[in-house]
Amino acid sequence: MKLSIYIICNKIKEKDRFQSIETQLEKIKNKNSFEINFYSYLWGDELNDNHYNHYCKTDNSMKYHGRKKNVKPLTKGELSLSLNNIECLKKIKQTYKEGYFLILESDFLFNSDFEENIIMLCDYLKNNNVNFDVINIGTGFRKEMIHELKKNEPLTINEKLKLYEERRNCCTEGILWNYNSITKFLSYFNKFEDINGPWDTILDELHRFVDFPWKIIMLDPPIVDQGSIKGLFKSKIH
Repeated sequence: MKLSIYIICNKIKEKDRFQSIETQLEKIKNKNSFEINFYSYLWGDELNDNHYNHYCKTDNSMKYHGRKKNVKPLTKGELSLSLNNIECLKKIKQTYKEGYFLILESDFLFNSDFEENIIMLCDYLKNNNVNFDVINIGTGFRKEMIHELKKNEPLTINEKLKLYEERRNCCTEGILWNYNSITKFLSYFNKFEDINGPWDTILDELHRFVDFPWKIIMLDPPIVDQGSIKGLFKSKIH
């Protein structure tokens, strides 16, 4: 079964990131293992007050991270990132009936062993029927957030890779979903269409607002880095 990868990137407005992505994709050896898709919905410079009025209804999620909507509202970059991810999930739900789906942000950087390890991860999930909703495979700000990560008893994929259930993400440059979790998330979002925090915060705090289990898992070590954090790209979120 091919892994469907969706890359959120505007090829025109993010030329430097697109070139980086193209270079990385060319290095993939077993291209038959992946189905690569680019996705672009709405960018920050295309947003207006109507989008804010429609989508930014509350600060229900961000308040748990010490942020208030009337003091520090979502930036255009934050709102755009959430909208692109949500619309991408809708696209996946309309296109498929099952499977695993990796959503990458445009500033992702594959680690040297990405291809081997993502295949191992997906095989392990399928063969062991692992229950999860989202798996964060990115480095993000893990070092800065180490005191907030639980590191419970892990699921061991092999001597290198482990899966830890966590209560929150650390950025979202690489998130693995399954079809069922996409359906669950959209069933919640479509009721209110409330983007009540940055994208990672929405996923972190979703468990507070739903009547179904929501399991966040972190892959350790990560197999994707974020180019913006490394200073290779200018961040468009803040």
